[in-house]
Amino acid sequence: MKNSIAHINSDKEIQSVETHCKNVANYAMKEAKLLNLSNTLYLAGMLHDIGKFSNDFKEYIIAANNAPGSVNKGSVNHSSAGGYYINSLLPDTNKFSIFTKQLISYAIVSHHGLTDCITPDGLDAYTRRLQIQKENNYVDIIKDTEKFISKEKIQNYFQLANMEITEVSNYLYSLSKEMSTNKKNIFPYLLGSLERLILSILMDSDRRDTAEFMEKATFHRLSNDELSDLWIKYDNRFKEYMSSFKRDSYINTLRSDISDIAYKSAFNGDGIYRLTVPTGGGKTLTSLRYAITLAKETNKQHIIYVAPYLSILEQNAMVFEDVLRDKDNVLEHHSDMIIDEEDQERLNKYELLCEDWSSPVILTTMVQFLNVLFSGKSKDIRRMHQLKNSVIIVDEAQSIPIKTINMFNGMVDFLNKFCHSTFVMCTATQPLFDITGCKMLYSQNADIIPNYNDYFNKFKRVEIQNAIVKGGYSTEELVDFIVDKLDRSILVIVNTKNAVKMIYDELNKRVLNDYHIIQLTTYMCAAHRIDTINALKEMLHTEKVICISTQLIEAGVDISFQCVVRSLTGIDSLAQAAGRCNRNAETDLGKVYLVNYKDENTSRMEEIDLAKNSTMLVLDKFEGDILSDNMIRRYYEQYFGTQCSKMDFTIKDNPPLFEMLSNNKTFKGDYQGRYGKSYPYILAQSFKTAGKYFEVIPNQNVIGIITPYKDAKTDIEALKNAKQLSDQKKILKRLQRYTVNVFNTDKLLKKLHERHAFSRSLFNGAILVLDDAFYKKEGLSDDLDLLDF
Repeated sequence: MKNSIAHINSDKEIQSVETHCKNVANYAMKEAKLLNLSNTLYLAGMLHDIGKFSNDFKEYIIAANNAPGSVNKGSVNHSSAGGYYINSLLPDTNKFSIFTKQLISYAIVSHHGLTDCITPDGLDAYTRRLQIQKENNYVDIIKDTEKFISKEKIQNYFQLANMEITEVSNYLYSLSKEMSTNKKNIFPYLLGSLERLILSILMDSDRRDTAEFMEKATFHRLSNDELSDLWIKYDNRFKEYMSSFKRDSYINTLRSDISDIAYKSAFNGDGIYRLTVPTGGGKTLTSLRYAITLAKETNKQHIIYVAPYLSILEQNAMVFEDVLRDKDNVLEHHSDMIIDEEDQERLNKYELLCEDWSSPVILTTMVQFLNVLFSGKSKDIRRMHQLKNSVIIVDEAQSIPIKTINMFNGMVDFLNKFCHSTFVMCTATQPLFDITGCKMLYSQNADIIPNYNDYFNKFKRVEIQNAIVKGGYSTEELVDFIVDKLDRSILVIVNTKNAVKMIYDELNKRVLNDYHIIQLTTYMCAAHRIDTINALKEMLHTEKVICISTQLIEAGVDISFQCVVRSLTGIDSLAQAAGRCNRNAETDLGKVYLVNYKDENTSRMEEIDLAKNSTMLVLDKFEGDILSDNMIRRYYEQYFGTQCSKMDFTIKDNPPLFEMLSNNKTFKGDYQGRYGKSYPYILAQSFKTAGKYFEVIPNQNVIGIITPYKDAKTDIEALKNAKQLSDQKKILKRLQRYTVNVFNTDKLLKKLHERHAFSRSLFNGAILVLDDAFYKKEGLSDDLDLLDF
């Protein structure tokens, strides 16, 4: 054990293996206390890096320190020794002791990256990962280990850990019975979730202690008392903020009533709840007030706000900032977030908080949140345990991708029932998460606003008219329909960018100059869309406006038109579209027309096609208000019924991810065929493979196009001159707001290539830089105007 080395910092100071292991064990034990897993995590922390006692590792780290970059990082396996030691030292007294050993040893061997228990070709990767080669000096490693923690102490901690895991396993088994609606094997899924949680705590504790030693700093996390004081401060600031709001209109009175009811519901304690509020009903402030109150009453560690789209997140982040007035304790984390690189201290802090999610308040996207739950990347796994003992607001819950629903529901139940977190599912159109294969276990009094239907009736500001015709409207006929309504501002929402262009072009032929005709699509970069929407809001006060948009305008855009025409879609999207009409009750009733547009091709948009069909079936079978609670429920019964086979996250030529993360029966069958015997361990998941396949938005076949919109031009010039990859990445980060992502199969992309519209390509053509002439007020364009000479 003499002169053991875990890390060497820039001042050539050495942190010993025993010091590092003890620090990690103490951090991990503290994080696991609420979960009654302190002994399990203490033992994992104490043994996670004992492989660094080997001479091989010592020689490696000294060489790497003396000549940085000359030695392959991680070229000496140091994470197998602890896992092997747990398995070999301790007896298998019963099934729980076998499972306890596996939980701890898997976390140890995977603390630098996920491992499959069984690989897709049936290999026992877990056992293979535990094997120790002779050159790893295993006997010497154990001698050094038992000098700083005795075998007897390890055995004592293991017995205590075994008791913890026995209790947890029995609880999760009972929980799994409640969660299954179709005999789905949910118990192993919950055990896999437990493993991810244990691994997350170990990873975070390891990274934290390592960073503190290397940076020679202590990264402070708020204590329970400090958090308690913070929630009280936020509560007072919320009251101050709301004191300026008057019940000076019918709508504002209703919003205040909803907020007051939600505030009282927060005293019901932890659970999984629905916050069903009409569009424009003050959902953001209501959910924030609820979260602050519950956090204060139940001593929560975090308030986490999750939004499906950046437009919603950015808008609501401003609300949070106005109310809380506390940049130090609020983390806004999404891929487009930019911190001024000149402010190095703030940049370092932001990067640290993004890495560990230790901030008391976190605002993030659905993509980031789902990655924390299911991605195979170490940075995502590390964050996962921060979801415990939190209030988690899921805004626009109907936007959760269908393919993730069973996995998502299972994690929500696990985090609520075992990790003491409260979930608030916010939307005007609540999906039926409690009828899926792995159902969400809503609390007994699930509705935060019990009489929400009364408020939908009181909030009624629009009249939905079914204007669907046999055979559907052609572009010319739909424009006729729109022109017939031209005594007011009109928003037209369709399902494809091509449909927007067709209607826009036809309207420009037919409508007089006193109307502003504006189009919005994702062919415009984010900065351009925001500017256009802000200009649109100003125009609506004084000008005549027709806006044609894809569904990007439906959620998170606080805007109000007198009339909305919506191309056939799901009832949930129709409700969102209706929320952009007469939003603040400017008139008695706004008009929303549902039309079927035959020139719009959605054949490649499977979910939209299924949503359209489900809406048509509901309209054909039932009568009544399209947006009534009854119609919404019938819609989801129909829509979920057609999609249930996809809710396990299906993958081509592989079993679904839900199966890989639960009983993994397909790959277990391959194992038995390969080895001629049953797999001997309880955890059989293909964690690494599932993590690799998990992606919310498929990135393959997508190309980023940097547009020359406004300030982007300066950075484009800097990008052209940047020689270092690190400089290019910094500039690309700033250019994210000016980038348009298109599929390789997009016809416009092909036309732009034919017109030689790109001045440069980066990263093997994954990013293209667009010439000035091909970016117009409608965004990307292959129409190059001829110049007059």
